[in-house]
Amino acid sequence: MGRIETEDVPEEKRMHQSSRENSNYKWLKGNVIGALEVASEPELDYNEELVAHAGKTEDRDAWVRAEGAWETLKLHSSFISACNDIGKETCFCGLVTDGEGTKKTLVKELNKTWAKEANEKLASFDTKVDLFIWHWSNISGKSQSKVILIRFHDTTKSS
Repeated sequence: MGRIETEDVPEEKRMHQSSRENSNYKWLKGNVIGALEVASEPELDYNEELVAHAGKTEDRDAWVRAEGAWETLKLHSSFISACNDIGKETCFCGLVTDGEGTKKTLVKELNKTWAKEANEKLASFDTKVDLFIWHWSNISGKSQSKVILIRFHDTTKSS
């Protein structure tokens, strides 16, 4: 029998339903200074412009440095290329794209490949990246949302 995993929820959020507005603690851990959100609604589209999410106020300078490195190194184009190389998961004999399956596969594979290459380039900016699936419950509409985040870590701080 498998082990049941539980989330470490901050005290002030324990009695609240997980929502987009109150679940940033899920991705904003350790030395994470910010993230870029991959367009996921109504469907996954990694070609779209990414949405920036700044981390804690005290990490603002590190986040600005990381965003600058992202632009300078043109990592968005290499990210799109890596996503295209991995492709999308399908179901029903390949007729329908499986959005949730694609997200899981992309995060797993991009962390193995693209993130390692990006981190070699980002090392001189005291930054590294990883990919993360951020999820929360919805009060109405579909029951849960999941989006891919490219998280940025400050390598000058220990996690």
